Amino acid sequence: MKSILVIVSLAILLVMLALITYQFFPPVRHAPLPTPPAVEKPLPPRPLTLADPHHLPSFHDDTEEESILKAIDLHLKRLALLNQDEKVPFGDMAVPRRRITATLELFRQLLKGRGLQALEQEVSKHFLIYQASGQTGKRDVLFTGYYEPILDARTKPNREYRYPLYKAPSDLQVLDLGDIDPRHAGTKIALRVAGGRIRPYFDRQAIDADNVLTGKGLELAYLKDDLDRYMLQVQGSGVLRLENDRIMKIGYAGTNHFPYVSLGKLLINERIIPEDTMSLAAIRRYYRKNPGEAVRHMNRNRRYIFFREVDGPVTGCESVELTPGRSIATDKRLFPGGGLAFAVCRKPSPKASSETAGPSIVISRFMLDQDTGSAIQGPGRVDIFWGTGDEAGRIAGGFKYDGELYYLLIKEEEIQD
Repeated sequence: MKSILVIVSLAILLVMLALITYQFFPPVRHAPLPTPPAVEKPLPPRPLTLADPHHLPSFHDDTEEESILKAIDLHLKRLALLNQDEKVPFGDMAVPRRRITATLELFRQLLKGRGLQALEQEVSKHFLIYQASGQTGKRDVLFTGYYEPILDARTKPNREYRYPLYKAPSDLQVLDLGDIDPRHAGTKIALRVAGGRIRPYFDRQAIDADNVLTGKGLELAYLKDDLDRYMLQVQGSGVLRLENDRIMKIGYAGTNHFPYVSLGKLLINERIIPEDTMSLAAIRRYYRKNPGEAVRHMNRNRRYIFFREVDGPVTGCESVELTPGRSIATDKRLFPGGGLAFAVCRKPSPKASSETAGPSIVISRFMLDQDTGSAIQGPGRVDIFWGTGDEAGRIAGGFKYDGELYYLLIKEEEIQD
């Protein structure tokens, strides 16, 4: 009994001590830690912004007007077949296609009435002038060139001609991620079904080294040089000289949609070729001496291009014949097919070879946006089409210059119903 009383007394004493302690020494209540301010990421520059009216280019066109007139007429025929109410990208905006059409129609009207050189004074009166933000937001646009090569080929393989060009496989399925999330519209992946599972489509190493497409009836023709085959895929179209002097023209038919990796950038990053001497000829020269490196680097670019036989002239992604020196390729997520552009940059001079990027001369001219390319991404990249054959290859091979890119858009009050 005494032990129970002792325990109860101790319990009461402890409770009293706790109450006294709480009364005279209350617990310290810490203020809640302040929430750190949110760090706002800077917004990327808009792809196109209205150009400063006090700092516009002269709009002097350095070449003959027949070529731009031809390019416009060809594209207007194509536009006439398309839905004019459909919205097309114009930087971070979307405009009805009819406004792109009206821009070309008015420019053509002014061109026919006043001539190309007199047109310089008319541009800002009738059109809004937008400038591309460039690679860094400082309006620095990188211009490169492409062309249509002419290559010897054969329809049957032999010991010399053993590198096949493939047609698009029937099991190649392409998914636009915009069908799942509109924010990713234009981003595509290529898939195949194997063993009841969906898998990425075969990459370059699987196709060229493991020969996964061999014997499936997809071979269009055979080349005698693996690097020529690769470069033909980069250009996207070409002319093949076959046996018995037969000519086959081939064009782009599809891709496996892996991210594009540039051979030039690989060689620069590995400090093999300095950036200021980078050219198509320099790339070829190095790989001729180092064929093993050529294979290793080519396989780093997992993207693969498939071809089809075509009739007539080379066309771009807008299904319009390309005009040498007037047609450009841009990122079609940002810029409109058929958009009327004005470019100021440089090009190799007639005395230059394809060995290096210089000497060069300034060019300024109106151009039409009619194509795209796997390496042409963002508001700071433009590829100019220079035509077919060796001379076009000479220009395109050493073409890499910074410049400025503008787009013309008809003012709304100029549009005629």
